Amino acid sequence: MTFVRDLTIKQIRAFEAVARTRSITKAAEEICVTPPAISSQLKTLQNLIGADIIKRESDGLRPTQIGLEILALSDHMEAAINLSARKIKAVKDGKSGTVGLAVVSTGKYFAPAIIAAFMAAYPGIKLRPVIGNRQIVLKALETKAVDMAIMGRPPASLDVVAHTLGEHPNILIAPPGHRLAGVQKIKPADLLKETLLTRELGSGTRTLAVQYMDRVGEGLGYPTMEIGSNESIKQAVMAGLGIAMISAHTVMAELEQGRLITLNMPGLPIIRHWILVHSKNSPLSGAAKCFHEFLLENRDDFIPQYVHAPK
Repeated sequence: MTFVRDLTIKQIRAFEAVARTRSITKAAEEICVTPPAISSQLKTLQNLIGADIIKRESDGLRPTQIGLEILALSDHMEAAINLSARKIKAVKDGKSGTVGLAVVSTGKYFAPAIIAAFMAAYPGIKLRPVIGNRQIVLKALETKAVDMAIMGRPPASLDVVAHTLGEHPNILIAPPGHRLAGVQKIKPADLLKETLLTRELGSGTRTLAVQYMDRVGEGLGYPTMEIGSNESIKQAVMAGLGIAMISAHTVMAELEQGRLITLNMPGLPIIRHWILVHSKNSPLSGAAKCFHEFLLENRDDFIPQYVHAPK
């Protein structure tokens, strides 16, 4: 059956036209070639198969039994080509394809709602999320493992296009009943006695927390404890292991329920912004453009609103 690899679309289409019109001349007119060209295609096809594929009868040319198998192949071939054409058009139109989206860890509290809403609106497009700290997200952008990213500040090392999605407040949290709870003007010396619970190296939240504490404490030291995730930090703070600077979007439920409180310090909350970035030098695919436009048009529906109300 090695001949199958040598069959061409032109040969099969020429044969299908002859079998349908029962005439080489009519087939040639239909597909805009000369009759000798049709005859040549049929001869080549018949030689490849090694058997007669068409026979002459009183009312014209008709396929042999083997020719009928070639016609069945023609039907499958045209169906596959048409399906691929529709899929290609869908990808070009942004209605199909895959979009790689990196999200910094603190964004995972609202990113699922974005993904769910988009996939409901565009079921033909698959979203492939990558969630991790800032360094992981930067690596994904640098290596083009993703099309775009949601993060807290644009990378200085990459040439990107950035669009603001909404405010990103960062706050200091403590457990209910903490000695500094409700104090309107916390002294820096009192704050520096507290153990600061931080994320791992490479986390943007950790960088922000350290910068703030160094500024408030004017370079004085303070105890720290590294904890690997926002969820673990929340649990550690509630257990009384220390205080933490954290994205307000990660603790809104706990603040509402009274399981955590905010500390009143000058300059808090620190308002940054969620941004959507993609490489300036890599054009977005149709599917990626579709997601990009969807998120920018609906950004107000997805970024939680935080009302600063210290307790």
